[in-house]
Amino acid sequence: MVYLTTIISTLIPAIAFIPTAVFADRGHVKVIFPSDTVSQRTGDVSVNDPPMIGGLRDFELVVEKEGDIAEIPFAWTGYPKGQPDSKDEQWGLKCKVWAEKGFNEDIEFTLKYEVDGLAGPRDKKAHIRCENPQCYVDTCAFIPEVDSVSLLL
Repeated sequence: MVYLTTIISTLIPAIAFIPTAVFADRGHVKVIFPSDTVSQRTGDVSVNDPPMIGGLRDFELVVEKEGDIAEIPFAWTGYPKGQPDSKDEQWGLKCKVWAEKGFNEDIEFTLKYEVDGLAGPRDKKAHIRCENPQCYVDTCAFIPEVDSVSLLL
């Protein structure tokens, strides 16, 4: 009898997580950064996530129920072209990737060190946007514009 009680008391908490595991929408937003820029996740995870020069970041987004939005913020900084190790930041953006219910796939965005700073799908249930542009020098020739939803409106 004690054995049966132990099994039941172990299974009940596990069963409570089944709806989330089975019905949650899960996907990955992969973001490719230019080699002369630096990215870093911000928010609660920033301590465990060092700045990264260029490369690919894989953001896993889990949306548990209708009306929820999964969101991951990050910072994107530009340096003089070809000098990502420089201490001379040119510009910075506060960005985020997010998804809504129904996002069950992997998609990829490529950020570009150009005025139109985004290549990738704009008609999915996951998005990317960068806001709050900051110029850290006297004048910036440009700061990339990144918004996967602007063309949908």
